[in-house]
Amino acid sequence: MEITYRKATVEDIEKIYSQFEQNIRDFFKEEYKPKTMDYFFSNRMSKEGLKKIVEESGILYLAEDGAKSVGFLLLFEKPSGGVSFANWFTVNKSYQGKGIGTSLLKFWEDDCLQKGVHALMLGTEDYNIEFYKKRGFVFMGKMPHGYFGAEDNYMYKDIQAPNEGAFTRMQY
Repeated sequence: MEITYRKATVEDIEKIYSQFEQNIRDFFKEEYKPKTMDYFFSNRMSKEGLKKIVEESGILYLAEDGAKSVGFLLLFEKPSGGVSFANWFTVNKSYQGKGIGTSLLKFWEDDCLQKGVHALMLGTEDYNIEFYKKRGFVFMGKMPHGYFGAEDNYMYKDIQAPNEGAFTRMQY
């Protein structure tokens, strides 16, 4: 097993989409009802919607085992004001516990450092809080009725000192 990490292109979406959708459905089935999941995948996170996010405003990081995508970290928007927010993050169940999630987070962090980003943010479920804490994230708080009615825990990680010169040059 040799895992590689990279940013997806619009062309990658055709190849990785079914695994991406399956991961979201598997990992968030307790958090979102089936009707809400169907809504996600018939709208913004449809195959065409994901292509539009990657093409116009966001970033999709991939972890791959050869030609197989095994992990995803999706930002709906590029970093803004020195902060990068991850909207969805999953690693295939059969690949968990092998450091892939940690490495994918590190890949995101390294990319952000190069761009002058000073903080990473994400939302997560209760059972993942300790995973993120072990990787340097700090718990910010809980939103009991967040996006689509789900309970959201928010976490952040400072990765470097804020630099006005860097975040005012960020390209959107």
